[in-house]
Order: sequence, then structure tokens, then C-alpha cells
Amino acid sequence: TPSGRCATAAPSTTMCCAASSGSSNSRRSEWRHDRAGYPPRVRNEGWGEVDRSTKPQSYIDYLRGVSALDSVQEFKRKSLELMGVRPGDTVLDVGCGAGDEVVALARMVGESGHAVGVDMSETMVAEGRRRAADAGVRADFRVGDAQTLPFEDRSFDAVRIERTLQHLPDPDRALRELRRVCRPGRRVVALDPDWSSLVIDSEDEEMTRRLIRVHASHVAHGQMGRELWRRFGDAGFEDRVVECVIAHSTSFAVADAVLGLRETVDEAVRDGAIDPVSGDHWLDGLRAADESGRFFAALSGFIVGGRAP
Repeated sequence: TPSGRCATAAPSTTMCCAASSGSSNSRRSEWRHDRAGYPPRVRNEGWGEVDRSTKPQSYIDYLRGVSALDSVQEFKRKSLELMGVRPGDTVLDVGCGAGDEVVALARMVGESGHAVGVDMSETMVAEGRRRAADAGVRADFRVGDAQTLPFEDRSFDAVRIERTLQHLPDPDRALRELRRVCRPGRRVVALDPDWSSLVIDSEDEEMTRRLIRVHASHVAHGQMGRELWRRFGDAGFEDRVVECVIAHSTSFAVADAVLGLRETVDEAVRDGAIDPVSGDHWLDGLRAADESGRFFAALSGFIVGGRAP
């Protein structure tokens, strides 16, 4: 298991990350979140709601905020390294969101290469095109479903999918699609959190355990992170590799905005898992811990890569 720590001298305004070996100080890229916080119904409805939302920009803003976090930056950096991208390659980002990694891949493959992003949201595809144009890179974006990719067999030299498999009805079908469009011997990389690995330091341990179970259950595949290794093997990938990134926060405000802690309490009340008074008491305890510099939360994310046969 990778080890390491993120040194924090004062209450952290970011979610920091553990290095894969040794120890390191993470960068301080503060996320100045606003009251909008977690986009509504993201966990229980999934990101398929973006285009039907009355506030689609809130999803883009959420992705921007999360992408600025040190742990997510580390997550992304490791995934790009594992892809083994070369100048001149044709590469694909599935579930590309606002397109930042497509832009990064376009720079990696250069003018002789080709970077493509696919997302099921027209809003996200439009945002990706705008960002690529602003960055001055050549990249294509298409609306499409990870489970039925609109590409011929063996079209790409490297493929990635980030924080998307957890939301799909059939993630195994999606992995088979990624393998299908990847050229033999080249690599597919997937990264997802494991929501059941979430830890929150609270005096009410039983309430915390209940809420973490609710949080994970409102994602279609809340334990996708731990399942990636097995699913890659079942999909027929060879030479599998795995990396782990552990994010942590010592700020209740940031953890709430990223994880949707208040929304989790509301969901638990609706599910009948807790009563409203107990939920409010739990949140008050976390706020009090934050005010005294004692708040702590952490989450594990996993990256798995494999070569297409």
C-alpha cells in the first residue's frame, strides 16, 4: 500500500494528498468555494442530469473547484503518466467533463497527434471546445456514451476515464468498450474514489458510520475504487498496475463543499437512517471541531491501468 503524508502546519483550505512513497508537502491551491457547494442531486441522480439542470453552470463550477484541489491534481497527474502517451499518439478521454485533461493530452501528443474527449453532456462538450480554443490546442469533443463509444475498433493509442465508472449503469460494459477502441499493447487508465473508504473524525462514531454508508449508497457504484483492479482483470486487460492517492482535509467548509456532507445528512433523513435532530447534532459537532482546529476527513482514490490485448 502506498504511504506518505501531506504536511499541514495550519487548518488546511485544500484537500491534500499522500505521495505514493516517502513524504512530501503538497501545493496550496486554495479552492474559494461559494455557498452553491455540491450541485443538487449529483450523487443520487448522476451526472446525466447536467443538460436538464436549471443551473448547468453549477456543475462546471463544481468540477473547476474540485480540479483545483491538490489531491485531484495528483490523481490526474498520475493517471496521465500511466497512460504512456507519446508525441503523435491518438488519445481519448471518456467522461471528459469540461475538457481540461483533453487539453493536457493535446499538448502531450503535439501537433502530429490527436486528442479526443467524449462526454454524455452537451453542456460539458461545449465547455471543452471553448477551453481547447482558449488554450490554442487542436482537440475534438463529441457527445457520447462510455458504454457504446462512437469509434472503430483499435482507434486510440491511449484511453483514460476519470470518476465516471462509478456513475454508469454498466461499468463493465464501458471497460470492454475502452478495451475495444484501444490499440493492442497500449494502455487504458481508470481512476475513481472509494466512497466507503471515507473517514471523518467525529465524537459520534456510530452516526458517522451510518452517514458514510448512506453517502456511498447514493453513488451507483460507491466502492468503484476498490473494484477497479478486479474489473480490469475481468475485462481482459493485461499487465495491470495500480496507484493510490489519499486525500485529506482539515477544513469543514471545503470537505462539505466537495463531499456534500449536509446533503448526505438530508439523504440519510429521507432514507430513515437517522432522525433530523441527530443529523443536525452531528454537523454541529463537525463545525465545532473545525472552529477548534480539530476537524479531519480523508478519502482514498485508486488508479488502475492495463494494456489492451
